[in-house]
Amino acid sequence: MFEAEVNGGLIFNQFPKLMTLSSRSGTTDSEFIVKFARSYKGDDNITADQQFFRNFRNGAVDVEAFIAFFGLNNEDRINFIHEDLGKSKPGGWLVFRSIVLGMKRHLSDTKELEVYWHFLIAHAEVEREFYDTSDETQINQYLKDWLAIDEINLEKKTVGEFTRYIVNMVMYWAALFEFFIELYFQSKDACNFASILPKLVQTRGAERLSFTTEQFLEGVKERYSSINKGSPKVSWEHLFKEIIRKQILDPDLETRVESHSLSHVAPDTRAIKKRFQRWRDGDLISLPDARMYLAILFASYEDTQNHFQIDAVVFINLFTHIQKELLKAKMPPEGIVGAFSDYSDIKNLVVNRYEIFANTGKLRSQTVST
Repeated sequence: MFEAEVNGGLIFNQFPKLMTLSSRSGTTDSEFIVKFARSYKGDDNITADQQFFRNFRNGAVDVEAFIAFFGLNNEDRINFIHEDLGKSKPGGWLVFRSIVLGMKRHLSDTKELEVYWHFLIAHAEVEREFYDTSDETQINQYLKDWLAIDEINLEKKTVGEFTRYIVNMVMYWAALFEFFIELYFQSKDACNFASILPKLVQTRGAERLSFTTEQFLEGVKERYSSINKGSPKVSWEHLFKEIIRKQILDPDLETRVESHSLSHVAPDTRAIKKRFQRWRDGDLISLPDARMYLAILFASYEDTQNHFQIDAVVFINLFTHIQKELLKAKMPPEGIVGAFSDYSDIKNLVVNRYEIFANTGKLRSQTVST
């Protein structure tokens, strides 16, 4: 089953599955794969109802079908994918590299981005090469080198060992995305995952884990307060009313707002309040909802279509999903917070590796300095 095969890996372990889940918020619509297909093929009419995506969700897509659908066998630049699979084990690296190549076709506007695409592709090549030349006895050292884990022994199968591995892995993906956003917008303020890491908070005298989704919503409220400096600190109730007001005034949303909310005097905020509470409690945020309920505070609905900053929600969902799974695995909340606290170190690792790659054309594993 191709879907199972392409979810294997070490740096990209479960990459397609986790990213698709984080994009679709647990629904049956594989938004992540559909969005990639639209971008890669330049066709906004592609929908999840097409036979390829139905087959993918049902596990009926093999290597040949994947290559045929995306036209990879017709691309001279990436002809090697089909050849590589004759000797390499498929894994998350395959989908990761395909996505990067698709983005490279449309977004190579600057010298920095052109170099960055090759930097990302080099990560996929590292994973493919490990499959081809190494064995299971080298896995721990490989993960230590590439994911900055001081000590790891996955053979122990403890929650602690698993936590360090999976958290560092998804934080590395997020850091790659955050650095891309910085290069794309030429600003270090365009994305900041360090500000939405999980925290321990006090609620009614008891300590609990505040998921990344909750920290993100707090950040949205704080940002909206900062751009309304002439008003007192914005309350949640005021924020909900502002969301309804902006939805009503937006020509692309006015017909989608629930009828009971269409009062300019005293809008009914109960439905939005419940929605936000579910998100605070760890429900994932769909990309359409992120545009309709969050980004609408800062820009029109139309202006946020195909906007890469909206895609940051995928990683917010990813972090929260991992946090929820670790809680189910009986990882103490303080252990989860501690594991995610190393995000800035992971981000610095990505930046350092990129700088070395930009200067040498080589991707280095253990690197803090040149």
